[in-house]
Amino acid sequence: MQFSRSAAETIRRETAAAQARGASGEVEAAGLLYGWRGRDDTEVGAVLPLPLGDMRAPEGMDLLGWFRSGLGRPAAPDGEDLEFHRRLFTEERAFLLIVQPERGAGIAGTVFIPGGDAPGLAVERVPVSGPSVPPAEPPRGWAAMAWLGAGLVAVMVVATALSGRGAERAASPQPGLRVELQANRLLASWNGSAPWMEGVQSGWLLVEDGAYGDAIPLNTVALRRGAMALGRRFSETTLVKLRLNRQGETIEESALVIAPSPLAAPAAALDDAAPQPPAKPAAERRLRPSRRRGR
Repeated sequence: MQFSRSAAETIRRETAAAQARGASGEVEAAGLLYGWRGRDDTEVGAVLPLPLGDMRAPEGMDLLGWFRSGLGRPAAPDGEDLEFHRRLFTEERAFLLIVQPERGAGIAGTVFIPGGDAPGLAVERVPVSGPSVPPAEPPRGWAAMAWLGAGLVAVMVVATALSGRGAERAASPQPGLRVELQANRLLASWNGSAPWMEGVQSGWLLVEDGAYGDAIPLNTVALRRGAMALGRRFSETTLVKLRLNRQGETIEESALVIAPSPLAAPAAALDDAAPQPPAKPAAERRLRPSRRRGR
């Protein structure tokens, strides 16, 4: 497994920030790993730290797996890791990278394949290094994508442009629930360090998706992580609620995701007509914060 310089630097930076927060007990870092899976090797080209906020998946890369730090957490996947993995990934090759700081400024990680034949099996110990790794270069068969380096820079520029909205969200006293639609799967995220989260020990994510409903309990680790995979979307409209309790006071935020039904797609154009681009899903966000006693 190889890492682009930007991906390795993001993992090191997030892990170092988690170490710095260790005195307050907030010692976890986590993120989604994007890149390419070749015949002989896998390369991680970009990392999106959790919570995702307004950032989107890099175009041209596949979601390979995710990472979390092992600081103050088990060095192998626990039940919460496996549940998060199961909800987010359907491909058996998706992996979890648990990273640990080493001497100096080094970072190394252990790769686990939670969806394989032996769930939780440690399959590889890898160094997560930056300067010693050549710039991102796609695995064999991707030589035609020589423009990738410029693409990674563009992704970073887009993330920087979106940071204003992320900063506004971080300054909000409330968690700021968001729901991302990736392919046909949903990922909820919120600001785990929002002022209102202080003292919150537990909460719930409530999912209403047509005839399907789910109530996902959140413990303190999940609340700090600020993200939860919700599985696949079943209907055109999905309502997600984040419900938190703190000393008898309750706050609830909701996000509504709307996408057109495949049955409502326009009929195919005639052969002599100009082709029309496919309809793109649209997402509408609605927040309904409420405070009430004794819930």
